[in-house]
Amino acid sequence: MENQKTDVGGQAQSPANPNAASGKTGVLSLFTRTKIGEQNVEASGSADTELSQVVGGKLVEVKKLFGQNLARIRKQAGYSQLALSVEVDLTHNFINELEQGIKGASFETLVRFSIVLRTPIHQFFEPLEKVPPHDDFQYPDPIDQLLTELHETIDVWNDKRTK
Repeated sequence: MENQKTDVGGQAQSPANPNAASGKTGVLSLFTRTKIGEQNVEASGSADTELSQVVGGKLVEVKKLFGQNLARIRKQAGYSQLALSVEVDLTHNFINELEQGIKGASFETLVRFSIVLRTPIHQFFEPLEKVPPHDDFQYPDPIDQLLTELHETIDVWNDKRTK
């Protein structure tokens, strides 16, 4: 009996099975039989390259979208990159690289951002056209906000002192 492998759908892969993807198994087999098969691309080495290109392109898109949303959410919450890096226990450089879309975040890092920024994880991946434009007046500068609070505290202290 011929050595047969099975793919994700449980189909036997052999020369007698026309739907088999040249001995490839798992996700690559499924991808090869659907997308690449439709484009008449051979399932030999080019399928690996094609899948890598598609995955690489999507990763670049997701990293950029995540980075733009992270920067927007961070600013809305009143954090600088440095302050956020301290809160989530990551380096300032890493936060910067995330926001530029250079690096990606792990699940643990996503959860850290979600907790500290009090934002559901899905909002880090929302398409930008769904996000309302940033309004500088709606989100005051954290330094201005601290100065205002400091002046108010000083005024209260002076009032108590003069009584």
